[in-house]
Parts: sequence; C-alpha cells; structure tokens
Amino acid sequence: MAKVVIFEDDFDDNILDTEKWDKIECGDGYAKEQNQRMEFDCIYMMDGACIRTKDTLRLVEGEITFEVSFPPRAGSPYTYGLGAVELNIAKQKVDLGYNTHIRYLVDDSYTIDAGIPALNPPYRMEVVAQGRIGGVELDAKVVAVEDPVVTGKVKLKLMITNDTVEFYYDVGGGWVKFHTLPYQIDTKKLYLYIEGHGSNAAEEPYGYSAADNLVVIAEEPTPAEKMAEQMGEYTTNFMSMMMLMLVLMLFMSIWRALRGK
Repeated sequence: MAKVVIFEDDFDDNILDTEKWDKIECGDGYAKEQNQRMEFDCIYMMDGACIRTKDTLRLVEGEITFEVSFPPRAGSPYTYGLGAVELNIAKQKVDLGYNTHIRYLVDDSYTIDAGIPALNPPYRMEVVAQGRIGGVELDAKVVAVEDPVVTGKVKLKLMITNDTVEFYYDVGGGWVKFHTLPYQIDTKKLYLYIEGHGSNAAEEPYGYSAADNLVVIAEEPTPAEKMAEQMGEYTTNFMSMMMLMLVLMLFMSIWRALRGK
C-alpha cells in the first residue's frame, strides 16, 4: 500500500494550531510555539508541558520524524541547557501530571526522547527508547549520541510495523537504528504527544528545549477499510440518536403520568 503524509506541523507560523493540538501544562511548565518551533519552558525538574493531537492518528506501517534542539549556554560549567523533549504514542488520552511524564500515566505507549541529563558532567546528549504495555515497562535503551555535547541537535524517528517499533536517531551522519521493541498495543489508532521537561531557573536566559518539523507518514486505508470506518461512525451516531430518543420517550412518559395524576 502507498504511504502518505497523514499529519505534519513545522511550527513556523508561531501560533499553535488548535485544530490539531491540545496543550497541557503543569507546575510552572509552558509549551509555546515561537521562534518557528515548539519550545518548552519548564524551569524546574518537576515542571512539564506537552501538546497532544486532538484525535488519534492511524499509524499503520507508520513513520514519525521530528527534530529536537537544546539552547547553547555561555560562561557556564556546561555549554548546553539541560532538559528533555520526548515523543509518545499512546492508546489513552490523558493529561500531564505534576512531576510525571506521559509514559508513566498511560498503560500502553511507546516513547522516544532526547535529553541532556544533569547528573553526570561533562554533560552529554542522550537518546532513549522506552515502552510500557499493560502498565509494565519494556526493555529500555539509552545511547549517548554527543559526549560531550557539540551541537545540541538531533533528529528522532519512530517506525511502526505490524509487530515492532523501531527507534532511530540522526546527529548529521544519517539515520541510526538503536533499539527495537515488540508492538503490543491492540490498535494502531493512537494519540501523539510531544512533551518537554526542564532543569532549573538558570536555563531561561539561554532559551528553551524545542521540537520542530514533525512529519507523520502511514499507509493509506484501503477502500474497504475506509468504508468500515465510515460504517462504524454511522453505527455510533445511530446508536447515540437511538439512546437520545429512548431518553426523550421515557421523559415524555413520566411527564404524561405526572400530568394525569
């Protein structure tokens, strides 16, 4: 089957597209589309912010790519801002919690992220692949892609096949696959989250961690699949109308009985 772009956002107009995204912020965390990218102003480690697709995406043979960058810092023991930006695909639609990542709030999800941890100077940029199925963590993998940090920029990619999720990064030399996990969610219709977490108040003068140039490619549904989806929507709408009519009939019956007394 042919693959097509089913969703994309280059964040170039500096206005969050609210027809595509919901925005969720907690603590002192903020998600801001500015400087032609999506920036995350999350000053403290417990703060967070994310954007989430309003609707599920049909990720059959899907491929998700996006870019992550961290701000350079001058006159500091380390030269790049600390923090993390991650992308989650999840079955559930949840809100971000205080001092909590999306991947810990949903039972079924896969996560790829890039970050500069604050714990091990000299500081390095890492990419992380994770999965969580039925509330159980799958085998995660962490790879240092810049040690020490040179550019503070990395491209990330998730590839979803029938039975696997593959994790890739690119720091300028081409795509490198660094992990594979079994695909175990019982649907390919998933919400997409882009989430930021910060480090400390000293980061703010230097800029923010950011995501950019998100592109989602997947197989086009067959005519039969499109018809089945439409029939499912019609059935759902019909059942909703029937329930409403039953409620109205019950109300009218009660009203007539009360008037007859």
